Amino acid sequence: MALYGTIYRMQFRDKKDLLWRVDLQLKNAADSASPLMLTYGGGTPISITWDGDENDQFKPIISSKAELVYYYTGSDMPDPETFIDIEEDQWLMVVSKLPDNTTPVLYWKGFVTPSSNRYPWLAPPFTYTINAVDFSFSKGKYVDLNKNGLFLYDFVTLGELLKRALFASVGYEDSILSILFNIKPAAIGTGRVTDSLYAHTDSVFDFTDGAKFCYDALEQILSSTGSRMLYSSGKYWLQRFQDLNDEVQSITTITPDDTEGVDSINYDVQQPLGNSVSDTVIYLNKSQYLVVNPGLKKQTVNYDLKVINQVRNFDWRTDAEGPFDEWDGVNTDIYTRLGSGSVEDPYRLFVPGDLGQTMYQGIPVVPGKRIRVELKVKGYLTLPSPTTTEYQVSCKCVVTLVDPPTALIYGYTLGQDGKWNDYSTIGGFGEADYYFISTKGKGDSGTLEITSEPIPSALDSDNLEVRLYIIYSEVTPTNTDDPVAPGGTIYYTHFFPPYIGVYNDIYIKVKEDVVNSKTFSLKPDDKDRFYLDRSDDGLSNCLFYDDAGRKRALPQNDWNGRNIDEVVLRGELDQQYKAGYSFDGDVLSNELSFHHVITLTDKDAKKMMLIRDKYDIKACTHSIYATEIMPIGSGIGDYTLTPLAKKEED
Repeated sequence: MALYGTIYRMQFRDKKDLLWRVDLQLKNAADSASPLMLTYGGGTPISITWDGDENDQFKPIISSKAELVYYYTGSDMPDPETFIDIEEDQWLMVVSKLPDNTTPVLYWKGFVTPSSNRYPWLAPPFTYTINAVDFSFSKGKYVDLNKNGLFLYDFVTLGELLKRALFASVGYEDSILSILFNIKPAAIGTGRVTDSLYAHTDSVFDFTDGAKFCYDALEQILSSTGSRMLYSSGKYWLQRFQDLNDEVQSITTITPDDTEGVDSINYDVQQPLGNSVSDTVIYLNKSQYLVVNPGLKKQTVNYDLKVINQVRNFDWRTDAEGPFDEWDGVNTDIYTRLGSGSVEDPYRLFVPGDLGQTMYQGIPVVPGKRIRVELKVKGYLTLPSPTTTEYQVSCKCVVTLVDPPTALIYGYTLGQDGKWNDYSTIGGFGEADYYFISTKGKGDSGTLEITSEPIPSALDSDNLEVRLYIIYSEVTPTNTDDPVAPGGTIYYTHFFPPYIGVYNDIYIKVKEDVVNSKTFSLKPDDKDRFYLDRSDDGLSNCLFYDDAGRKRALPQNDWNGRNIDEVVLRGELDQQYKAGYSFDGDVLSNELSFHHVITLTDKDAKKMMLIRDKYDIKACTHSIYATEIMPIGSGIGDYTLTPLAKKEED
């Protein structure tokens, strides 16, 4: 990652005489010995806003934005264009407080963005506002799925996955993540969730679309574990909602260089809010309101089950050309491997025109199961001379269900509609059974995705296998009435790593409901989540543990007698079992941070988690919205889990 050096600086004291510093650091620059001091304009030099959703206390990521205002007087101050004609990683804003007036303590950090801004089109002097945000790159960067330069398709610890999704997208090196997650499965014993709980990288990867964006991957982890993530007091925080109720918090802190983590006890948890001199947060301007939130009646959560790829040597990484390990057929050097092997430039199979060769791989299956197929090709075409005729390049392939000794005579082909078509009566499959994955023009991609019906039991064999045949490339006119490609036409396809996953039963979805025993009417929209406990080693939806070197899906009911998906859903019922309170108002404090829990000292010491906060640092004022934290197990209601087969998915 790039290094940043301080070029501009602003300093001021807040209302309580605490010294603050804001540094603007330039990418690939050395620290200036004497940074140019900016003069702040107006009464608010800098404010930081954490903008959660008042209508969704379970929002998984709460991002923040800083607004720095300086007084532009002309040539002695940086022109606004300095912070406009930039890329989004060019300037880093670093906000620190200096309790001893000398040593900076990091409070907030984010990248300057030129968007959402305006300034007077007048001669100076005038004020200009610089915007900076955290989580800025997570929406535009993909999860880092490379290891030693090659695509990583394997199990990783939860700490490693967080490194690849969060730290890889932060943009600076000294990032820290403190994790408040005090529930863990019995299978990992005394281990931490960061180093003893595993996920498969398939959970953040798609064989046709590629790696997930970091932001989406983080949301997937957080929503499935009942957690949220935010940046506060100089580091990122992962907080399980229900653990915010703890008087003292047990924290595991990880860094890019240490994903196992260091454990500590956080006593700086609760900030009392009231009118007493002993309160660290004080009501301001009689602005406080208590907002009454409705109780929940029913919440539904949906899961799409995702199976791990069963194709062996799926990216041909063992050989530069055929024959390839684990692949059968007439598999010679006609088929060659391309690409560097990374997730950005994956290994691909060069598939020429018809040279009388075929390669295939078989995957063991049993009747009653389903399979998922994802195939992707890119076609290339060079014509000997210009023409108005449009051509498409296709890769010819097919998936079959066979008993190996009679594979060419008896069996089934998998149709693109997911149905199994019996070819036994005609003595072999033919042209009508093939997929022709087509691309138009040079470099276009074509994809095919199929979820099968259950595997039929008509073949009397204990050795059934699903076979993927890769045959050859061909070129055809887009309009069948046009002439065939002229002699001298060069065409071929690149076959991307194929994916065939096997479902261990007929179900491909899961629906879960929790229904409050109390009489309320609130039924929020259904939610989509990913990780759940199914004790199925073939699902990348599962979380895993290490069993003597083998990764196994967590046993059922391993989280204090429940599955993690039920724990999370019942936690939402706990929070909304009855009408609860939120606080909305302005408060005075320079000790309150967004990861803190506030306690209403004059309202039954209710604990509340912050949802929104606009912090005017100089004035020491916060405009906050906070929601009551309910005790674990306070909700009573019915929980149901319904597996869904394909025919029921709509």
